[in-house]
Amino acid sequence: KNTEVPSVKQVEISIKELVEKNGCEYISDTESTEEGYDIDIYLKFGRDPVVDGMSSEPYYGTVCDSIANETGYLSVRLIDESREITVKIKCSNGSVESVYINDVTKEEYFRNILVVDLKSKDSTKEIIKRLEMEYDNIKVLNWKDCKDMIDNIE
Repeated sequence: KNTEVPSVKQVEISIKELVEKNGCEYISDTESTEEGYDIDIYLKFGRDPVVDGMSSEPYYGTVCDSIANETGYLSVRLIDESREITVKIKCSNGSVESVYINDVTKEEYFRNILVVDLKSKDSTKEIIKRLEMEYDNIKVLNWKDCKDMIDNIE
């Protein structure tokens, strides 16, 4: 469909151009199928939520802020079917009200990252251990402890 949306700068930009400007691959867009949202944008994000053990939260935050701004703060859903990620950007009164990734707040989504080293032969484990010391949201576990933790999630 490639809907035209008015920019905050009073310039028309297509959703396709907006998505590509943010380093994502545009697939399609349509009127939202979920109540409370204006547009569903199908895309492929330019990066995974975690890359080399590092959170991509800044990337996702920038993409969300840019799309909210350029659409004039419409409420939109960004749907990446290849990664099974749906980002819901809820806007009101000219600002972003909330951002949810797979129905979890963006902050909570990126807060809990588990890294499991499956007997790597290089220095991956040492690098991740150093990252664990620097970041509260990274926890390095062996496979058994990770499996036990996942099995006990309610």
